[in-house]
Amino acid sequence: MDSTDAEVLDPPRKRWASILPAFAFAAICLWPHAERMIHPSLFSDDVIRIAQLRTSRFGDVILRPFNEHFAPVFQLVTWSTWQLCGQRPTVARWGFTAASLLPFVIALGVLFLLVRREARSLAAALAATAAFSLSAVHAEAAWWYSASSFTWALVGTIVAWLAAATAIDRERAGLPSRASWWLAVAAAVSAPAFSAIGLLAGPTAAIRVGLDTRIAGRRKSHSILPVAGTLAYLAGASLLRYHAVVTESVHQNADVVGGLLAALRAPGDVLLPGLFGLGNIDGLMRGGLDLAVSAGLLASLVVVMARSEGSIRAAITAGLALIVGGYALTYCVRNQYGAHWLLEVQRYHLFPQLGLVVILGLMARRPLSRMEERPVAALAFGTVFAGLLLALHLPRMREIERNLSFPDQPRSLAALEDMEQLSRHRRIGRDDLLAALPPVRPRWYPHEGSILEMLPRTRRSGMPPDQVVRILRDSLATRDLESLLGGMDASALLLSSDGPTGKQAIARGDLVDSVGARPDGPGRWRGSANRMLLEFDLGRSIDGRPLFLHMPGLERAEKAELWWAGDRDAWTEARSASWKGTSPGATVLPLDRLPHWSAEHSRRVRLVVRSDRPIAVEAPRLLR
Repeated sequence: MDSTDAEVLDPPRKRWASILPAFAFAAICLWPHAERMIHPSLFSDDVIRIAQLRTSRFGDVILRPFNEHFAPVFQLVTWSTWQLCGQRPTVARWGFTAASLLPFVIALGVLFLLVRREARSLAAALAATAAFSLSAVHAEAAWWYSASSFTWALVGTIVAWLAAATAIDRERAGLPSRASWWLAVAAAVSAPAFSAIGLLAGPTAAIRVGLDTRIAGRRKSHSILPVAGTLAYLAGASLLRYHAVVTESVHQNADVVGGLLAALRAPGDVLLPGLFGLGNIDGLMRGGLDLAVSAGLLASLVVVMARSEGSIRAAITAGLALIVGGYALTYCVRNQYGAHWLLEVQRYHLFPQLGLVVILGLMARRPLSRMEERPVAALAFGTVFAGLLLALHLPRMREIERNLSFPDQPRSLAALEDMEQLSRHRRIGRDDLLAALPPVRPRWYPHEGSILEMLPRTRRSGMPPDQVVRILRDSLATRDLESLLGGMDASALLLSSDGPTGKQAIARGDLVDSVGARPDGPGRWRGSANRMLLEFDLGRSIDGRPLFLHMPGLERAEKAELWWAGDRDAWTEARSASWKGTSPGATVLPLDRLPHWSAEHSRRVRLVVRSDRPIAVEAPRLLR
């Protein structure tokens, strides 16, 4: 189709020529995110939020701080989502996942409008939108509900920037601008009310307006308005002791020097490789190489900024502020686990990634300028570019999505609801259940506490723990108990190897498979540091309930997991327990204390051992 296509095509054909590539572009950009809804899930802090919703009053939930965040608007979103889910955990995994995708889709829309306005280029706006959408660098912010607070704050930041730029353009054209300024201020107020990273919204918009060389005099003074929105949020939050919350969090987690150093490394370790579908490569960037790469990248962007003029220079500077400020604001108060952990947290790259794609979009405006009079060609270019990015990033994005998919979770949440009904019927209080059962920490809840804390608060009955466990065993099927209690922390149940005196071994495990282990004598294996997996066949299905499982050597493990299965069963987390920090000699697990242990699924056992030093493990023995 040549340059006269707009004149040759009749209106219906012209309309379809634009709609089809626009639809294809949107479908490509949203495809990986739509796939997330195939395996929705709750993860990590989502469980804590639901537990708070079920045990606290509305006002306490809305005003509750979270780390250094005072985010009443996000708490309101959380409460509303929970109500729309009917206060049911089984529905919440769908509702919370959808609620995490919503702000990301909105962010894509306002990002397109922002780059379209700043670059005055449809093709550049499409390229920037595709680059932001089809990136694995910040995927968890779109796919994990608790991380979506960053995405909502990002939406507020983009809106503040876009509204301020629009206000200036309207003033230069002699048009009313008050509504745009009010929108910029409102966005600057609301962004940190979703997450503390939103404090960047006001300063970013102010930089964009204040450095625009096309304006002067009274108009230049308007740049203070978005910052006034940020200050208004801080003033309102200070009335609710936000200063004390921030001070406590900073006192516990702050590391300014280490955080700034990690912030300087991040562009070279994560942002730049992320453009090509790679993950964090800090392990390959030894000897300060990442610092040199980051310095080169930032220096190049500064040179581009210095050679630009007017609004382009101001916009590039605002993008640089998001890269540097986005990292510094988070890393300096979250460096308690070291730089590698920081670089792995995807939501911390969200704001810097926004700054980078906006700058790249502005830099692409001139090479793509020939398409400005040919919107169909621009849409076709955007679609092809998005397709190339999808092919490049999809493997990494699917790997991240698998890490947020938990096949056993639907049955766990259904069993949790069954337990809720049972506890009401048998008048068992929430605290009675928590006292009777060890903490349950499946893979989707890597925290202290227990997923059982998602149960609603009910009056404690004072029922003895043994009676509570007996009622559960009598009332729930084995599969429901497995779904509910899989991943139980059995640390408090372990006994010393001297404990079960007078017991005889009825079965000894024969090794059938191992990972990260080597023989170290008869019936003994030594593993290197980090992770070792040993799978044993006990030689028989156990009749009745064996009393003890003796696992010599595991007392030196940092963390260990026991999985069990029948002869032809698939391994599932529902049939597992774990422990950590055991006392010396504590290697015997009383199986009758595990309500979800089942004799019919006991022929094979698997030991997963994690340790910060090499340890030796012997074959497990069943004792009776």
